[in-house]
Amino acid sequence: MSTDPKKIPDPDLENDAYLPEYLVSPSSRQTLHITYGLLLHEDWFRGPFFRLMDEHEEDYYAFLEAHIGKHLCYLTAEREG
Repeated sequence: MSTDPKKIPDPDLENDAYLPEYLVSPSSRQTLHITYGLLLHEDWFRGPFFRLMDEHEEDYYAFLEAHIGKHLCYLTAEREG
């Protein structure tokens, strides 16, 4: 795990407009990677999370495609390289 908790801003001190930045920050993104399975078993998280995913399904797919696309570009660049 490469998360540095000191580099994760306190969400209580940030406004909601900052929240997408948590997915860009390596430390907060790594923390989400290792904890989301546990969080999905929590009622207080699961319901709001899936409602948000339903409301922003198209955004989710666009970001997912871009993210996975970056990984695929790295893999194919090495082969084509």
